[in-house]
Amino acid sequence: MTFEEKKQRRNVNSVPNIPVFDNFFLPILKFHQDGKEHTTEEIKGYIANFYKLTSAEESALIPSGNRTKIHNRVEWTMSYLKKAKLLRSPRRSAYIITERGIRTIEENPNGITRKILKKFQEFREFQRIKDSDISTTQLPIDISTFEKQEEKKYEKIEKIPNLEKVLERALNAPKIPRTKTVTTEIAIRDPNVRRITILRAEGKCQMCGRKVFLIEAHIVALGGGFAGEDSLDNTAGLCDVCHRRLDSGLCTKRAVKMLLTKAAKPITKDDLQRWASNPC
Repeated sequence: MTFEEKKQRRNVNSVPNIPVFDNFFLPILKFHQDGKEHTTEEIKGYIANFYKLTSAEESALIPSGNRTKIHNRVEWTMSYLKKAKLLRSPRRSAYIITERGIRTIEENPNGITRKILKKFQEFREFQRIKDSDISTTQLPIDISTFEKQEEKKYEKIEKIPNLEKVLERALNAPKIPRTKTVTTEIAIRDPNVRRITILRAEGKCQMCGRKVFLIEAHIVALGGGFAGEDSLDNTAGLCDVCHRRLDSGLCTKRAVKMLLTKAAKPITKDDLQRWASNPC
């Protein structure tokens, strides 16, 4: 897709008809009332049908041009509902309603807002809002406002008449880039779990069976609202391709179940002796 085509898709006249993600809370929760597992693609299709979006609205892009607005807003919705523990994610890109989610629908049949989500401690922690400040703290930036800001940024870039100014700025750019300090939290994985996981695979990808370099993969993801653990019951030795498929939520339920079954198989002394004599 060319830059001009992306620009046209961002400027679709009917885009304002796409509701902001706050409006998706109740419809998506009701969609999960059947108690079944639903994927992100299923949820997107449901929302498009629920709001009777046109094909132009469904294909409208966010300012960066790397994804559609409907996809972006559904992902924001799922993130908020997960943080409030109204939905849980048994695997990547798949969701199931919780008991709290069912109660919330019953208590708020006419609509669910971020103010309602703030009743839950987990969501307040996610928003980094102190209990005493709930009534006075402003709501987080709206997705539509964020998209408008992004649109202005891209419009500014597009208004540059030619590359001469870009070249001038590039030539005058500081040779040593600026720095900033950031604080992050990472999971420290156990090296013993990794070693046994790789040895257990015996040199073959536990999904496709190819003899290649293996990576320790967590079958159910760690953190980010997932319930995965850093344990032998939740790890598999996979090739790079299968690892990426698992991370992207492209693996079938059957494939994930197969990996969990292999991970649950007890390790015997004979296994340890065989791995010691033939390390992979």
